Amino acid sequence: MTVTTPSQQGDLPRRTGPADPGDRFQAQGQCRDRLQGAALAELFRTSPLQFFGNPNLKPETSIGYDLGFEQAAFERRARFGATYFHNNIDNLITINSTSTSFENVGKATTYGVEELRRCYPLGAAYVTG
Repeated sequence: MTVTTPSQQGDLPRRTGPADPGDRFQAQGQCRDRLQGAALAELFRTSPLQFFGNPNLKPETSIGYDLGFEQAAFERRARFGATYFHNNIDNLITINSTSTSFENVGKATTYGVEELRRCYPLGAAYVTG
């Protein structure tokens, strides 16, 4: 298990727990809390196209987790895997409905599956798709 401190990532502490029962299969899970302040451009941007920053933006906070695996195949010439992720976000920073500035949205949820397909036709060099 790995514990990452806030000073290393700029986040609240997170815990990850990979399980590697061999070099052919790897399972991984992670839970995290995140505090993300607005970028300077989101706070203070001015533009000749009438798009402006918003100095009243609140920082985004989120709690999320992911669970996934990777599996080697074909004598380690290929790897495949999938990861499910889920995040609950408060104060999401987005562009407002008139497309003239940034605003905070009360709550948002993101979730889905990321997949991995990687082929090693020449040893260390690989192709991802």
